[in-house]
Amino acid sequence: MTRLPLRCLFVAYVFLQVGSTQNNSCVVTVGVKHTAYNITKMPKVSHLEHCEYTWANASKHVLANNLDKLPELVMRKSVDTLVILECMNYTILSLDCYSQGLFTFQCFCACSERAPLQKDKGKQTDTSNPWIYVSVVIVVILVLVLCFLVYRYRDDISRKCNTHSNYTPGNCGPTSTVEDV
Repeated sequence: MTRLPLRCLFVAYVFLQVGSTQNNSCVVTVGVKHTAYNITKMPKVSHLEHCEYTWANASKHVLANNLDKLPELVMRKSVDTLVILECMNYTILSLDCYSQGLFTFQCFCACSERAPLQKDKGKQTDTSNPWIYVSVVIVVILVLVLCFLVYRYRDDISRKCNTHSNYTPGNCGPTSTVEDV
């Protein structure tokens, strides 16, 4: 007699688990060039690695599953993580563990609110051009070499300048007058 209520509870438990939706267990991390969806509270099933999984977008288009992925979009996939090259507001993970149940996880992200912030981060990293630093270093080195050479040969330079100090503009050579001839 007492077995009937226990069986009913067991059937109700299995029925509730099959097709159950797990909420508040998806963490979305938006990076500069990718978005990661990570399920933090996986169901307690034996051999989770043997479950079949499918990651899909809001229109139920499959992004990745345990057999394949969209290579132009999906960087990395696993039973609990999806990393893609863009941000999606809504993704779904369907996890089929056969006799242990079918589980659905929903991931929400306000991509449009995060987009301006991510674009600003991208601009900050893109504007730091290493060629600017290389050019500045080369100019500084050239100026230092020029200063060293001027300092090293300052006596020779001053002697040459003094020998040409008799030069007057408009006169190409030594001045000679008719009286000197």
